[in-house]
Parts: sequence; structure tokens; C-alpha cells
Amino acid sequence: MRDHRSRNIGRLPARAPHHSDDERPARDGERRAPRARRVGGGAEGLAGRIRGHLLFSPRTSLHVREQVVIVDGHPRRERYGYYCVLDGVTVWAHDKEEWHGVHRHNAKHDRFPDEERSLKEMVAKAWDVASDEDFWSLPEEEREDESDEKSD
Repeated sequence: MRDHRSRNIGRLPARAPHHSDDERPARDGERRAPRARRVGGGAEGLAGRIRGHLLFSPRTSLHVREQVVIVDGHPRRERYGYYCVLDGVTVWAHDKEEWHGVHRHNAKHDRFPDEERSLKEMVAKAWDVASDEDFWSLPEEEREDESDEKSD
């Protein structure tokens, strides 16, 4: 009786075609951001994207996306979005976009004008949500009523 594994002895496995990261086809379900692109000489004009999910607890996370460009030797966020998610539902969000400018959203995704925010500020704000998840899981109207009672 012949061992079926013996056919592969001495053979090298077939190699996949070589692709750079930009050329490689995306795998099923994979989302890939393009590599950083260089617009000018040196670091000037270098651009890239930051995307991530910061987990504060099993219930609370902060979804982060930033598009950054080096201008005058310093990083500048051209666009960003910070979404605080509790139990799978967005509680609040802050965005900077070309078409809507700088704004924020409530749990109903209503849009309100806002000032520019930093990742550091958004992490602190999301930590407040994670620290009092029972309060933030209340419907927005009940949160407003309860916060009025707390301030009295």
C-alpha cells in the first residue's frame, strides 16, 4: 500500500504571485486603506489614514478614523470621525468632513455645529460613557431628565 503523502516529497509548494500591498486583491470581507502617499519632497505632503476601534469595556468602544497630511512639517487632520458605540448603538459622534465641515451627532444622528476635537478629547469623552454605561444606555430623553435632576 502506497502512502499518499509520498507524492509531495521533494516538491516545493506553488507560490502565489507577488503583489505589492497596493496591488494585492482584497480578501473576502477585508477592508484595506491605501498606503501612505507622498505628495511632495521630504515628509512634506506625506498623507495617510488611521482607523481603529478602541475598546473600553465589552459594551463600549470608540471607532476612530482620521486622514492626516503633513503640512509645514506638522501633521494636520484633513478629515476625522469619532463614534462612541455602546451595546452596538452609536451614542454620539464628532466629524470633520469636506461637505459638512466640523459637526457632532447625537444618538438620533441629528447634526449640530461643533469645534474641532482631538483624539485625546474623544478618548476622555468615551471613557465617561464607559464609566457610566447604565446612564448612557438610557434613551436620550431620559438622560436629559436625569441630568437635570443631578444638577439641581
